[in-house]
Amino acid sequence: MTDTNTENHFLDAIKAASVSNPGAQRLAAALVDSRRAIREAEERGRPGETAAAVARAMALYTLACDLKAAPAFLAWDCLQQIERELMWVATPEELRIVWASYLKEARAKLKNWRLSAVEDLDQLLRPPQPIPPGTPGSTVVEEAQSAGGEVKAPVFTPTVAGLQALMRHVHAASQNRQHKLNIIEKQVHIITALLLFVIGWTLGLAFLGKFDWMEVGAETSLISVLPDGVLAGAFGALLSVAFKLSGADSTDAVPDMRSLNWVTAARLAIGTGAAFPVLVVMSAGFMNFPGQAAKIYLALCVIAGFSERWFRTALEAVASRTQPAAPAAPVAPAAPKP
Repeated sequence: MTDTNTENHFLDAIKAASVSNPGAQRLAAALVDSRRAIREAEERGRPGETAAAVARAMALYTLACDLKAAPAFLAWDCLQQIERELMWVATPEELRIVWASYLKEARAKLKNWRLSAVEDLDQLLRPPQPIPPGTPGSTVVEEAQSAGGEVKAPVFTPTVAGLQALMRHVHAASQNRQHKLNIIEKQVHIITALLLFVIGWTLGLAFLGKFDWMEVGAETSLISVLPDGVLAGAFGALLSVAFKLSGADSTDAVPDMRSLNWVTAARLAIGTGAAFPVLVVMSAGFMNFPGQAAKIYLALCVIAGFSERWFRTALEAVASRTQPAAPAAPVAPAAPKP
């Protein structure tokens, strides 16, 4: 592909970044940085393997531009491969800097076998430290010190293959996290839609009088309090989300901040849907509070929408009270007296 076609791909990818889509803007910025890194590698003009690495990076870059309209995972994966390929062009000092940065990131983000593999990789590549004087095998150190020389730990420069292995672990963990967030987001959307459908269906049946037999108190019918309970639960949920957003930290990871968008919709649906379970539990007599039943019901709906933990604890307490008692163990007959 010619340079002109490559630049056209580059410009098309940048223009595709929607102003209202932060994810597309981040991808466009990453494409800009990746193109800059490739040009810097081209300017070094090193022959051999480094030139082949630049060619591979350029091919990946063109593919990333072509995938701008595809799922973001594909374009981001190409950019991560470019970053690994360009390590063949890096100087020893650059290799050490990138290794230190990625090792810190790996120890902060990775878990389980990936973190264990990174630690093994660091131990495998890092040279042994000098043996302190006075210990067996320290004659070289002692001779250097007696000659007035200063013994320093050898400078560790990772191999390109080792650095690429470390980067691959971090990149794979990052991609896996984004993929899991997308799966959870789709599941939350489905559950939220189903929950809202059930809420609407329940309200419709209530207005048709299908639940007239159910009462909150001696004088209060379901139809007179259920809509108010739905609004009270939604109000409590919105308050909870507002408090959470007001306390959000700008240093939080971008995926954590992005998840707040669909969490807000889910919390609203959960708070709204809590009205009917609270009503059923109260009408069955599992929750008895002094005062007017309708007011107590609205207060509990606000609490259920505001505190998911309280709602779950209350339902679990009711569930534990409804469990059948375990049958008593049979008592063995007493032995006859001699």
